[in-house]
Amino acid sequence: MKKIIIVMLSLLMCLSVSSIVGCKEKEAGTLVSGFETYDELINMRYLNDFGSAKLTTDKKYVTEGEHAVHLQINGDYKTNRNPAMGLVLGTRYEKTDYSDVEKISVDVYNDNDFTANIYFQYLTKGKNSPLLSSENKVELPAKKMTTAVFEIDRDFLSKLLRIDQVLQLRLVFDRATSYRQPYRSFYLDNLRYHVTDEPIDENYVIRRADEIESADKPEYMSAWSNINQYQYTPSNLEFNTDANFIKGGAGSFKMTNLTGYFTTPTYGAGWKTEPYIKDISGYKSLSYWVYNQGEEDVSMLMANGDETAQVYVGLAKANQWSEIVIPIATFEENKFDLKDFSSFHVVVAFPSNTPCSIYFDEIMMNK
Repeated sequence: MKKIIIVMLSLLMCLSVSSIVGCKEKEAGTLVSGFETYDELINMRYLNDFGSAKLTTDKKYVTEGEHAVHLQINGDYKTNRNPAMGLVLGTRYEKTDYSDVEKISVDVYNDNDFTANIYFQYLTKGKNSPLLSSENKVELPAKKMTTAVFEIDRDFLSKLLRIDQVLQLRLVFDRATSYRQPYRSFYLDNLRYHVTDEPIDENYVIRRADEIESADKPEYMSAWSNINQYQYTPSNLEFNTDANFIKGGAGSFKMTNLTGYFTTPTYGAGWKTEPYIKDISGYKSLSYWVYNQGEEDVSMLMANGDETAQVYVGLAKANQWSEIVIPIATFEENKFDLKDFSSFHVVVAFPSNTPCSIYFDEIMMNK
């Protein structure tokens, strides 16, 4: 009897020790990159006038392995895109299924005399083109090493993106705001992901009935991508909380033009989404509101069903709200499959030489 009790106690102790070790491993996370080699750096993607990346062995900045990476960040002040560094997944970094990841962490030394921001994004596989998650922000105190921890809302993101098919992990920084602004300096090391055993809530609801886009949360921007994903198009999508430019709910989305780059009077810029509602055959129309903060009226457009042409859908009057209503018949006439509503575009014929911003909100299907 004593032998049996001793064996059982031993087993319980072993299980307890295993559980503790497992918890510690989960808390520590799994290393994605220690930024150890030049070969690793040159195989990363540096986007939007990023700046430079160089290895360092300075122990002040190394928190894992023998090296860290020193980033000098630029970004073009004339555009609306932040400089980003992307780690391409599926080869050197084998894991592409991030559906079990509850947070991402990275050690960052902010080598500037001011508080700065770092952001994290997924680039995921989409039906027609890759899709980005919204920028997940952490503030970095000046002249201090910080472990930036980006909490991942898995239930929410899994309804918007293929987080089980991630193409890149992106670390993003604020762009320059003026001509010849000094580069900003950061040191990065020890990029890790942290997994959880909690299952994703498959019943999580992210949209109201009949809603295409409420624009009430910045995370909803992850459902939108630039109409020219791999081409220079001066259009940015920002989350707005100014009540003067919100038609309903807690927010709206803002697009702004860039002047002085086009010889034509207007140019087309915009964003597209893969709608949450797939079957629109039972609806009468799609509508949304747009506020044109500009000096002249602008035409609102959408792509046709096979994205080979732009279709005029309404006029946004200067300095006021305009409702754009698109009858279902318009979709039917323009090559859309009403049973498989796979893409919707909000496109603006922006003036080429006059500053203009438009805010769009409350994209709804109407019965």
